[in-house]
Amino acid sequence: MRLSIETHWLREKFDDATALRMIQKAGFDAFDYSFYWMRPEQDVLGDDYLSHAKRIRSLADELGLQCNQAHAPLEFYYANQMNESDPLYLRIVRAIEFAAVLGADNIIIHAVPGAALPEDVDFYAYNRAYYLSFLPYCERFGISISVENLYVIHNPVLGDPMEMQSFVRSLQSSYFNICMDLGHSGKTGFDVADSIRKMDPTLLKALHVHDNDKKDDHHWLPYEGQFNWHEIACALRDIGYQGDFTYEIFGFLRKQDPGNLQAALNFAEATGRFIMKKIQG
Repeated sequence: MRLSIETHWLREKFDDATALRMIQKAGFDAFDYSFYWMRPEQDVLGDDYLSHAKRIRSLADELGLQCNQAHAPLEFYYANQMNESDPLYLRIVRAIEFAAVLGADNIIIHAVPGAALPEDVDFYAYNRAYYLSFLPYCERFGISISVENLYVIHNPVLGDPMEMQSFVRSLQSSYFNICMDLGHSGKTGFDVADSIRKMDPTLLKALHVHDNDKKDDHHWLPYEGQFNWHEIACALRDIGYQGDFTYEIFGFLRKQDPGNLQAALNFAEATGRFIMKKIQG
C-alpha cells in the first residue's frame, strides 16, 4: 500500500515541479495527478500535452515518486459529443494518455450526474455508453478507469455501494473499477465503514481519503471532522483492501499559510502512516 496525495492545491499555489518536490520531501510514496481546476497558464492538456507528461514523469522518477492514479478533468456535459471532435472529450482522452505516461494504474473519471441529463435519458444507459467510449483508450494506453461515488447538492450519484458495484460490473471489463471517495460517502449519509465492508475488494481499487462534518465536502485531513478513522481502517483491513491510501485533502491544505505548507504536508504524511498501520494490522 502506497501513501499518496493529490497535486491540485500545491500546483495551484506553486507549480507541478514544486508540488512534487514538496510531496517527496514530506515522505509520500506517490502522487495523484490532478487534471481538474487548472489555471489557464498551468493547463497541460494542450497540443504539447505529451511533452508536459514526459517532463513530469522525468522529475517524478528523479525524485523516486510514483504516480499511482490521476483525476481526469471534471467538465463533460450532455450537450458534448463522445468523440475526439469534441474539445472537452478530447481533453479527457489526453488526460488518459498523459496519466499512462506518468505510470498511473487508474484515472478517475466522473459520471455525468442524472440531474444534468434530460428527464427522458436513462442515467445508467447514458453513463454506461460514456464510460465504454473510453475503453479503446484504456486498452491502447494500458490504464484503468475508476468510477467515483459523487453527489449533486444532497443527492448521491452512484453513492450506494451496491448500486456502484452493479453499475461497474455492467461495464463488463476489467479496465473499470471503483474509487471510493470517503468524504462523499459520509456527506451523502452513508456510513463510511459500512460502505467499505459492502465492497468487493476485487472492484475497490482506489480511494480518495478525506474528512468532513457530514454536511459539506470540506476535504479535511482525517481526524479534523466526524469520521471514525479506527472503524474505517478496520473495514479496509477486513475486506483485504489492496489499493493505495490516497489523500484528497485540499481543504486542509487551503487553510495553511504558504509558508506552513511543508510542515502541514509532513503532518499529513505522519497521519496517513498512522492510519495505514491500522489497515495493515
